[in-house]
Amino acid sequence: MIEPPVKHKHHHVPEFHLKKWYGEDGKFFAYKKNYQGIVSFRKRTAGMLFYEPDLYLLKEDESSLANNYLRPDAIEDQLKDIDDKAAPVLNKMLRSFERISRLTDEERTNWAQYVYSLINRTPKKVRELEEVGEQSLQKTSKELSTRSTDEDSRRTIKRIIDISRLSNMHFNIPKKMMLDERLVTRFVEALIQHRWNCFEVSSHTFVIGPDPVMSLHIKSTPDSPVVVFALALSPRRLWITFHKELDELASREDFLKRLAFLYNTKARFNPQEYIVSQVELKNSPPYNWDEILELGLKPFERHYSV
Repeated sequence: MIEPPVKHKHHHVPEFHLKKWYGEDGKFFAYKKNYQGIVSFRKRTAGMLFYEPDLYLLKEDESSLANNYLRPDAIEDQLKDIDDKAAPVLNKMLRSFERISRLTDEERTNWAQYVYSLINRTPKKVRELEEVGEQSLQKTSKELSTRSTDEDSRRTIKRIIDISRLSNMHFNIPKKMMLDERLVTRFVEALIQHRWNCFEVSSHTFVIGPDPVMSLHIKSTPDSPVVVFALALSPRRLWITFHKELDELASREDFLKRLAFLYNTKARFNPQEYIVSQVELKNSPPYNWDEILELGLKPFERHYSV
């Protein structure tokens, strides 16, 4: 059986989602701020942004004990499966405003898995996992070395560490935790119990960045923080979910506006990171760039919650 070629272009914000920001020319505005604070933009397509080569690539087991074959892009394959299941759910929520109430249990599960993946597939999260693996190997090596009492035991320990490094287990195992089944299941089960909301505005308001999911902890009681999640579905539509404990607070329009404000300001510029908009963000009405980042949002026209 011929194995498919390994994929090397790994998107941490999927193309199918970014394409919702396309204008009539099949492109969007991609803004970036350099380290001198100068903002510039170019027209881009979804395939040109929010990816890194080999971001999720697993390293080959090069040890003499290698006996388990794992495709280098196994994680990328998992993410593709998650994205493929989420894409039709996104389309369904965008086709009709009230469709969010018609999502099946399977569709809600697929969307929740997608949200989990977006939170945990960012380059920053991946680097953190890689660092955990390297630190763990170094710590183990140091602890074993301090216990060695003679030359033979030191040689044995060195061989064990060398094999561990050649096997790349310290690199692959933490990275595979990104989509750990137990963690995904726990997240999905909790999210399905939340209120799912869809908000729409009249103008092209929402932008999307490299870390598209906003999570916010709100203390409904001193000992019980509630997590709110928000994700732009398109330039005009925002998905927000929160626990039913916040129903009374969520009934206030200013609460919803604050969440929308926080979502767009969360996407504020970081050096060398892009922000995507469907329209050019001019510093003149109705699109004042500073006002958009600091909430120049008009009142929501429609709000639907289930």
